[in-house]
Amino acid sequence: MHPATPPARGGQHDPCHHHLSRYRHRAIARDALGQRLAACANILPGVLSLFHWQGRIEEEAEVLLSFKTRAAHRPALVALIEERHPYDLPVIHWEDAETTPGATAWLDTETG
Repeated sequence: MHPATPPARGGQHDPCHHHLSRYRHRAIARDALGQRLAACANILPGVLSLFHWQGRIEEEAEVLLSFKTRAAHRPALVALIEERHPYDLPVIHWEDAETTPGATAWLDTETG
């Protein structure tokens, strides 16, 4: 399998982004939500990724999974993704983002 990384998207605090096979994205999202590692998971099908892998340029349709979480949960969320991800080298990335006070309160409530 391969790593692939889309352009970063906005979100609350530290959204983690990564690509998954269609068969596992929902299960990983539900596990993350069930463990309160994230307040929300967005599943975006139809991502076309072009990337370098093992000396070639590859192209593959993928599904993007994005989480809304807090920095404190990042290590546990990354560990969950790495454990459950089918790729040899999942590329997981995050960015810090600002949001409204109401959205911040919701995130804090849902992720403790």
